[in-house]
Amino acid sequence: MIVDAKEGGLYRSDNSGQNWQRVSSDRRIWGRGWYFGELSVNPKDPDNVYVPNTTTYQSRDGGKTFSAFKGAPGGDDYHELWIDPDEPKRMILGCDQGAIVSRNGGETWSSWYNQPTAQFYHVATDNQFPYWVYGAQQDSNAIATPSRSRYLR
Repeated sequence: MIVDAKEGGLYRSDNSGQNWQRVSSDRRIWGRGWYFGELSVNPKDPDNVYVPNTTTYQSRDGGKTFSAFKGAPGGDDYHELWIDPDEPKRMILGCDQGAIVSRNGGETWSSWYNQPTAQFYHVATDNQFPYWVYGAQQDSNAIATPSRSRYLR
């Protein structure tokens, strides 16, 4: 469990939640719990723990220490990691720009550039016909697109 509080960090229970102990106070994994705060555990190895954030961090010792697992210079925010319960080397990592897939335990990842995904907080329109829609994408560029084709079929 990731806790964002005065005594924040990663807490672990080995008895179905009856007792918890803080195993890491590393602020990289919990410092912005209002925006991050997810945690994934390898279904075949409970000491292999992943925490998505501005970088995805990995621990191989049950959460005591973390190292960077997946990150990029470009404002990527990683939010959710799915690990295949039958084949843990197959993973899907969700981030602001879309989803990326690894089939080899994170050694290589697919691209999100082949996906028509975007994250917007606000959009605006103008008075043209057809009207245009404008918006600034989260951690990416701004876009403008017509609301429909100029040529009706």
